[in-house]
Amino acid sequence: MFTKEFFNQRSFEVVWAVFRVAEYIKREKMREVLENKALEYIYRKDLESLASLEDVVRLAVNIKEISQINGKVILREIDNLRQAIFDISAHQNRTLIEKDPEKAPNVETIFSKPPVLASEFSKILKEVSFFDNNHKNNPAMPLEKSGKAEVEKDKENSQNFEVVENNPAIANKKSGNVNSVEDKQMAILETIKERVFCRLRDLIALYPEMSERTLRYNIQKLIDKGLIERVGSGPGSFLKLKKASKLAKKTAS
Repeated sequence: MFTKEFFNQRSFEVVWAVFRVAEYIKREKMREVLENKALEYIYRKDLESLASLEDVVRLAVNIKEISQINGKVILREIDNLRQAIFDISAHQNRTLIEKDPEKAPNVETIFSKPPVLASEFSKILKEVSFFDNNHKNNPAMPLEKSGKAEVEKDKENSQNFEVVENNPAIANKKSGNVNSVEDKQMAILETIKERVFCRLRDLIALYPEMSERTLRYNIQKLIDKGLIERVGSGPGSFLKLKKASKLAKKTAS
């Protein structure tokens, strides 16, 4: 079988041979056509241009502008080039078949997790009706208005992060081992910790190896254990860590 490098080299040699014999052709028009066909082939290197070159060489041999010996050699190498084109084309087709897109690795892990932007956070709050007509009855709202909200949130999130970070089971998620039920729950727990406000569709995108049913099951288990809580309802709901005091008791047990 011809390699691509050898095919390119042999193509050059055939064209060079054509130009050598063309120097001795008496008919100027025949010499011009033969040289043009040779240049066309070396540029395109396909079956169509090769067939055109072969036709002109055969004609030159028949009208005795190219000797029988030289014509036989050139036509033999043209036939070899034709077979080489078939072989290379078949190899390329087999390579394309072997490159199954479904076997490509999941590129989700390439991308870093973006922080929750202020605009996105505001949208989430609206989705879960934090600012609906009943917001006055929400006991958390006075804290927002008091100007201490950011300090209290930072303190609570810091405590939550510390408790979860000290849990050795979370290492399973970082190592990619999320086979057992406990590993899956710890992986989900860490993701919720990292994103602060995490929706179900975020977990579905991050863990394609888990079905939506499995994710919902493990989320409910974490809620039952008091480690996380669901805020809001419907498509706009999201998950977050519970207060550090409750999370610490569950982690310690």
